[in-house]
Amino acid sequence: MKIAFTFLFFFSLSLAHAQFSKADAKITKTADGPAIALLMDSTKIAIGVQEQGWYHVTFKAVVLKTSVNTDSVIAADVDLLDTDKNPIGKTQAEVKVQLKQAEGRGLYKYYEVLITGYIKGTNLHYRSIPERGLEEILNDPKVVTRQENMLAYFKTMGFKKEETEAYTVWVYLDEAGSLEQPTYRTVVILRGETALFCIVSRTEILSLEKLKDQKDDSTGHYFFYARPNDTNWQEVRDIVYGFIPL
Repeated sequence: MKIAFTFLFFFSLSLAHAQFSKADAKITKTADGPAIALLMDSTKIAIGVQEQGWYHVTFKAVVLKTSVNTDSVIAADVDLLDTDKNPIGKTQAEVKVQLKQAEGRGLYKYYEVLITGYIKGTNLHYRSIPERGLEEILNDPKVVTRQENMLAYFKTMGFKKEETEAYTVWVYLDEAGSLEQPTYRTVVILRGETALFCIVSRTEILSLEKLKDQKDDSTGHYFFYARPNDTNWQEVRDIVYGFIPL
């Protein structure tokens, strides 16, 4: 039964493309404020720290240039699209945005815009938040399935893999949070290919069992499964610095 549950868990995430909004998710101007947009199911967004049930949210969309005025304000009732011109939502009120020329075939009449606001936690696919999904996998008492489940989760969530001489690194980049080079949200560091060494979150405190050490600095929260010496600590911080735009 446990195997079946694990399969269904990842299968449901793959159908949802993992990240983040539920159907008709309301984006508001302020926490519990007026709506500025509605998003379709599984629109990819970037979120901040949860505060009293609300998350600060940022997401990207493509809109016709004619729907944006000279003050970078999108009108109400404008269709929000992805870069393939598929609908992802609609504005509910005027909203000021960051913007740039959309890149891609057939997009010369479009802007790519960055919209910020707030989202209620109940409008998120909870397990699509990287830290929450990792907690569920890593706290599973059946350690024998952990590696397989982690790799499946990395693939489902779109983690990117990099390798150094000593470490294998899986990083989740908050691509929905910037029109430029994205910063990291979550980094998982393995010694070699399989030995879990450290998990780093830019914003979240993780509830993980069997940790050996925990450190915090300006680059994020570090959770160690083996106690780092000074050299290890510097190596891990250098890896994380590599995922923070200058």
